[in-house]
Amino acid sequence: MKASLKLMLVSVALTPLAFYLGVLVPYVTPKNLFLRGLLFLTSLLCAVVYVREQSFRESFAKRLSHLAESPIARCLGVFLLALVASTIFAHVPSLAFFGEPTNGEGLLGLMWYFVLFFFAAMLFERREWTLFFRTTVATGAILFLIEVVQSLLGAVRPDALAGNPIYLAGYFLFVIFAALMLSIEAKEKNNTALLWLSRLSVALSLIGIFITKTRGVMLGVFAGALVALAYAALAEKQFLFGGRVLARKAALVAAGLLIVFAGLFFVTRHAPLWSHVPGLDRLAQSGAGAEGIKSRLINVRIALHAVDPARTNAKTLVLGWGWDNYVFAWQRFYEPSLYFYDSAIFDRTHNTLADMLVMTGLLGLLAYLALWFCFYREVFRLRSLPPAAIAAMLFWATAFFVEDLFIFNTTITFMTLFSMFAFITFLSMDSHEH
Repeated sequence: MKASLKLMLVSVALTPLAFYLGVLVPYVTPKNLFLRGLLFLTSLLCAVVYVREQSFRESFAKRLSHLAESPIARCLGVFLLALVASTIFAHVPSLAFFGEPTNGEGLLGLMWYFVLFFFAAMLFERREWTLFFRTTVATGAILFLIEVVQSLLGAVRPDALAGNPIYLAGYFLFVIFAALMLSIEAKEKNNTALLWLSRLSVALSLIGIFITKTRGVMLGVFAGALVALAYAALAEKQFLFGGRVLARKAALVAAGLLIVFAGLFFVTRHAPLWSHVPGLDRLAQSGAGAEGIKSRLINVRIALHAVDPARTNAKTLVLGWGWDNYVFAWQRFYEPSLYFYDSAIFDRTHNTLADMLVMTGLLGLLAYLALWFCFYREVFRLRSLPPAAIAAMLFWATAFFVEDLFIFNTTITFMTLFSMFAFITFLSMDSHEH
């Protein structure tokens, strides 16, 4: 029964594939129902196993005590309290609690991601995490194939089953991380087939990101790669390939090439050449004056005005307007100049940090930033792991955080975020147990 319990939780990795045209939001609602249904069944089955098996109760209690000491778990607890407080004192509390139908969030919806973190951190061992990553890579391969088909059929920015190319690109970041972890395992076990499949998954995911033409994720990939390479150059332990000196030289050369390419691209971004390169064609159009960038900057300014005590009150600064309540702040502090760049109604700023500030206040924003601080600190404390694994974690974390500056999260990105929090928490607890 314990195997069925864990397999059910592993199945969460299939969430991005959930899609059904017969509902209000085909790309969001099925994913939410699939994820929450699995977590609900996991909760019930976990309760049954807990009652029936003493050994499970003992191991569960032991891990729970370790989880209570986890910095990431504690920060998540504070973040949850911030969400509850912002909901109670929200501009429209019912909306903050139940969420807007098209997003399926609100406090009620966000709670499920905390449930995912809890069970993944409590139940998964290394075997389950490996299976979770393999399922993620397989899911990514299916999405990539759908994306390619959409592209061949004429889609300018294909989104596969994600509903938005931004979220598809964001999910590919997690697929890259999962594939990198599997490649490390394959190298250690001398599994040639898994090694090449993992490398192929990394390559296809990178191609998939560029096909989506998502600028924020592409910038995230660049930043993540630089941070990972910097770590590779400074790591004290030997990497899996070659010797220590070779790894350092290779990392420095790769970082140098990335920087040179970025410089050349910036200087020549208006050259006709880049208009023929998927992804880079859209990135070349970026700039402070670009319509998409300008509208996001105005929305961030609106968010800052909405929490300015001189314009509102101290409560909105500390607790925010409430989840899914940004639209009211947007209406109150709307800037007419925004209409020239985007006439749509905004319910998010398209900047996760600004969203956290305006919807959950300083308390929520600081708790969210503390989560990332603890994440990086825990990663650097995992000295027993191969440096390549640490580099992979740094790549994902940096890329995701940079991406956060240009988007707001939805089901599949929240799922990957809380799964990563659970994975790092598991590794930290596992290292303490051994």
